[in-house]
Amino acid sequence: MNKVTLVSFLLIFVGGSMTAQTHRAVLSPVDADGFYAIDLPAPLIGAARADLADLRICDEHGREVAYFVREATSVSRGHDFEPYPIELSRRTSQTDIRIQTDGERVSSFTVRVKHADTDKRATLKGSNDGENWYAVRDHIRLSEQAEVRGTEAWLTVSFPVSDYRYYLLSVNDSLSAPLNILSVGRNGVGDIRIRHLMNVPATHYALRTDNVRKQTEVTLAFPYAYRFEDVVFYISAPEDYDRAVWLDDVKIGRLRSEAGSSLALRSLSYGMDTLRFRIANGDDQPLRIDSVSARIVRRYAVAQLKKGRYTLTYGNAGVSVPQYDLTFRKRVPDELPHLSVVSMERTGAPDEPPHPWMVFLKTYGVWIVIVLVTIQLLYMVWRMMRKGEG
Repeated sequence: MNKVTLVSFLLIFVGGSMTAQTHRAVLSPVDADGFYAIDLPAPLIGAARADLADLRICDEHGREVAYFVREATSVSRGHDFEPYPIELSRRTSQTDIRIQTDGERVSSFTVRVKHADTDKRATLKGSNDGENWYAVRDHIRLSEQAEVRGTEAWLTVSFPVSDYRYYLLSVNDSLSAPLNILSVGRNGVGDIRIRHLMNVPATHYALRTDNVRKQTEVTLAFPYAYRFEDVVFYISAPEDYDRAVWLDDVKIGRLRSEAGSSLALRSLSYGMDTLRFRIANGDDQPLRIDSVSARIVRRYAVAQLKKGRYTLTYGNAGVSVPQYDLTFRKRVPDELPHLSVVSMERTGAPDEPPHPWMVFLKTYGVWIVIVLVTIQLLYMVWRMMRKGEG
């Protein structure tokens, strides 16, 4: 084998090995020209790269089609005020307002009162059990941040960021009559963009109770590594509960009957194919968990397609990010017809470990080609110089 043949072989081998996809999916037929949203199912997202940079859309003639990826979202219109459950108790010279939250991080409350020309002082305490109270802020002047709305005044109570479940706002009434308190809640919020999630079917589910460690262990296994957004526990008993939850050895939050049964996993910066949860039971009876679902963000690819049939290929971790002219993006409407994947198949065998020589050539093959071409050119220059001297 001469040098030219060897160089050609390496170029073909390296080029082919770097563009091999391992999966193929067929889309439902496109009946008319236009922009489409291609729904990406969970198995496709799992088999592809995390950034979906290996995804390719090809028409029936094998021509590649430009696309970009969107997350499925919707907009929830904002509201001016979200009230909390409160309990009022009045004493001779003090009004106590017990405020119940869901334990989220907050730094202010809005207190709605009937408008009154008075200057009140207050203190704020916090608690996780409603019995043991801790200082949050003293010497609050309620009229400091007030907004008059008709016959009402909206008083803003600001304090250091806290995540207590309960707060106790004590208003000093020693110098004047008590305020007519209407409600307490969160400050108004603007429009919120909600990310749509989808379940990822687990290939293995195990639930066991460890009576020695007083904990419930839940294991979910998946065929691919995913960056999960949250996990939902479907709990049928008891009616009231509050339990700490760990993912492996990291505490990720609490399961509370008042706050619902989902736990966010947004702190995960990497994909996981197995989730192992531990739920602390203490001396209580274990939770009756009927099932558990892990969810990821729903995504779709947007492309301008002509009538015909299309396929998706994906699964090559080494492929480079596609460089498309996406000028058409500004013409894409918000509402799009959706295409679904009708079949998926594996075209390669990624589960088999590659031969060491294959790994070596994929890693250094291009450099080997460059070195051989350089040596060949230098050899040719040297021979020409020798002939010139002769």
